[in-house]
Amino acid sequence: MVARVKRELARGSGVTVLAALAFVLATLHLTVRLDREMVDVWDESIYATSALEMRASRAWAVTTFQGAVDYFNSKPPLNVWLIVGAFDLFGVGLAPLRLPAALAAWLTILVVFRWTRQVSGRAQAALAALVLATTYPFLYVHAGRTANTDAPLALVVTLVFVVLWRARTDARAAVWLGPLAAAALMLKGPGALGFIVPMLAADGAARWRSGSFDRVWLRRLFTGGLLGALPVVAWAIARWQSDGWTFLTRLVAHDVLNRATTGIEGHAEPLHYYLLVLLRHHYDWLTVTVVALAVAPVVLRRAWAWMGRDADLHARLLVAGWLAGTVLVPTLVPTKLAWYLTPFYPGAAVLTGLAVHTAWQALREAGHRGRAHAVVAMTVAAVLVVEGRLVYRSVVMLDLDRSAQGLLIAHADLVRGARVFATACPYPEAFLARVAGGTCVPAADVATARRAAVAGDLWLDAATTDVPGLAVIGRNRRASLHRLP
Repeated sequence: MVARVKRELARGSGVTVLAALAFVLATLHLTVRLDREMVDVWDESIYATSALEMRASRAWAVTTFQGAVDYFNSKPPLNVWLIVGAFDLFGVGLAPLRLPAALAAWLTILVVFRWTRQVSGRAQAALAALVLATTYPFLYVHAGRTANTDAPLALVVTLVFVVLWRARTDARAAVWLGPLAAAALMLKGPGALGFIVPMLAADGAARWRSGSFDRVWLRRLFTGGLLGALPVVAWAIARWQSDGWTFLTRLVAHDVLNRATTGIEGHAEPLHYYLLVLLRHHYDWLTVTVVALAVAPVVLRRAWAWMGRDADLHARLLVAGWLAGTVLVPTLVPTKLAWYLTPFYPGAAVLTGLAVHTAWQALREAGHRGRAHAVVAMTVAAVLVVEGRLVYRSVVMLDLDRSAQGLLIAHADLVRGARVFATACPYPEAFLARVAGGTCVPAADVATARRAAVAGDLWLDAATTDVPGLAVIGRNRRASLHRLP
C-alpha cells in the first residue's frame, strides 16, 4: 500500500511538473523578444499603422491606412481596437502591438488545458497544453507572436466549442454564444462565422434528435444573440454614417462571397493544400501523433469505441463540428492561406495529447516498456525541435538588428522630427518612422535626397557600405543610417 501511494504521488507530481512546464514555455514563447522581431510587411504593418492613426484620430468606426480610408483590409475594427487599447496602456511599441494576439494565444492554451482536464484528466490536459504551447504555426504563422487577427479568432472558436460542450448540461452557458459570434465577426468579418456554424449545426442536430430544445436554452440563446448583435449593429450604423454602403458592401461581397467562390489575390490552392501546410509547419507534432498510433494501435481502437453507439451522441457531434469548422470549411473554400488553419491547432493539440497519453499508458499496461519509452522520447524530441525552430526564427530570421527597422528604433531620438529618405518605404519602415515621430520619404537615389534635405534629415540605405559624403549614424548587418548634409 505504501509503495502504491508513493507511485501515485510521484505520478501526480510528474503531471504537475509537466503542466507547469507547458505554461512556462507558453509564457516564454509569447513574451521573450516580442519587441525584438521585425514587423511583417503586410497584415501586421497594416494593422499597426491603422491602430496608430486611430489612436491619434479617435475615429473608432473607420479604419484608415496612411491617412486614407482603408478598403483593402476590409475587416471590422476589433483587432485595431485591441491594439489601440494596448498602445494606450503600455505606450506605442512592438511588444504592445503584439500583446493582444499573444495574450489570446496564451488564454487559448489555458482553455485547452482546463477543458481537457475536465473531460480526460490532468495528464492528458498537461500534454495537450504542452503541444499547443510548442506548436510552431500557432505561434509564428500569422498567429500568437504577430499583431494579426488569427490568434484571437482561434481563442473565440475554441471558446464556442467549450461553451457548447458545457451547454449540454447547463443551458445557461448558451448566453455566451452570441457575444462570441459577434467577436468572431468583428475580428475577421462575416466569413469567420464559417468556423463556428458547423459547431452550432452539430449542437442543433443533437438537440433536435434528443428533443432538448427547452425553454431555458432557447431563452439564453436569444439573450446571447441580442447581446452580441448590439455592438455589431452599433458599429455597422456608425460605419454606414461614414461612407454609406461602400465598406459594408465590400465586407460582404469581397471578404465573404469572393473568398468563398474564387481564389482571390492569387490564393487559389488545391484541396490538399492544408495537408502540405501541416507537413511544412507542423511536422514535429504530426510525427509524434503518427508514431503513437503506429506503436500502439489501441489508440485508434479506443477512439473508435468512443465514437460508437454507447458514447454520448451530443459530445461526438460537437467534436465532429469542431473539426469540420476548423478543417473542412477552410479546405472547401477556394481562397486558402496557411493561417486559416490556426483555429484548428487547439483541437489538434488535444488529439495529439490524448494519443500520446493513451499510447504510453497502453504500452506500459501491456509490458512494452521499450515502446512506451520511445513515445516519451519522441515527445521530448518534438519539444526540442520546436524550441530550435523558434530560436532560429526569432534570433536569426526576424532579428531587428538584421534590418533597417532596427536602425529606426535604435536611433529614434534622431528620427524624431526628421525625414528619413530611402529608395523605398515599405509599410513597416513607414510605421516605425512614424512611431519615432519622423516620416519616411521615398527618394530615387541619394542625390535626390540631398537636394530635398534640410538640416536633421537622414538617409536610410539598404546596404552596409559607406555613402560618400555622408556621416554614418548607425549600421547593422543589412542596412545603414546616414546624416544628410
